Amino acid sequence: MAKKEEKKRTSVDLTTDNYEALNEFSKMYGSTYGRVMNQMIEIFIRLPLDVKKELANHCDSEVIK
Repeated sequence: MAKKEEKKRTSVDLTTDNYEALNEFSKMYGSTYGRVMNQMIEIFIRLPLDVKKELANHCDSEVIK
């Protein structure tokens, strides 16, 4: 049997707009708020520093166009 990943319970204050976006996204994909937030952290916050810099540079260049 696979070991369940350790979890920590927390409370998060979201802006109304972000709450609505999270709610809509979660419903669309049949997921929980926790799963969606964990995926966003894995995708964006845990990126290696060099990838974050490259992504930021790319976004900057797209905004400037």
